[in-house]
Amino acid sequence: MTHILPESTQFIETIRVSNGMIMLPHLHHQRMEATCRETFGSFHHPSPSTIPIPDKYSIGEVKLRIIYSRDEMQWEFIPYSRRPVHSLRIIEASPATDYHLKYADRTTLNRLHDLRDGCDEVLISISGKPCDTTYTNIILTDGKRLVTPSSCLLPGVMRRHLIESGKVAVLPLTNQDLLPGNSHGFTHLLMINAMMPPEVAPCVALENILLNLRACSKHTLRMGKRVESRKS
Repeated sequence: MTHILPESTQFIETIRVSNGMIMLPHLHHQRMEATCRETFGSFHHPSPSTIPIPDKYSIGEVKLRIIYSRDEMQWEFIPYSRRPVHSLRIIEASPATDYHLKYADRTTLNRLHDLRDGCDEVLISISGKPCDTTYTNIILTDGKRLVTPSSCLLPGVMRRHLIESGKVAVLPLTNQDLLPGNSHGFTHLLMINAMMPPEVAPCVALENILLNLRACSKHTLRMGKRVESRKS
């Protein structure tokens, strides 16, 4: 199914550049292609691997941020530093929530982030199932196993890489599995994205995850208006 959006609709791709090397460019390119084919019906952007890296960004870790629409693609290199996260608040969102594409417009995500109420970040939940934070996928661990919930909102590139490489398992989880003493033996939550593989991801003890029982239905994520549908 292809959902045709206005050709000016913008999406972003955030890519880790480590010591002059663009990480996982093929997976990022595949997501860009899937996004464009779903929303515009066609795709013709080059691979991120073709983007030249300026000399001043060839040492250390840098964020490559690509902004693209149907016909345009721009990029910039940004110095990167990871924000510390020590606590999360679980926010229950509407079952109609949809953020399976990485839109450039983050207005609704920012509104959800504003509901953290003293915590460092929010963890979005739908129908009692943990999904994502406003900028990462999540992994649960007992110190040995790495497990990600099947109920993610946005299938991230790092998440996909870890699953396909056999490093992370996928399980259906509920919010109860994020509480101390859960039946899986999980003790910590890792926040992963393209810039943060597990070895450097923020690690939050489950004791520091707070459950907000109030549903936030007014913050339904409908990031793009679908104006036409057709099968492809």
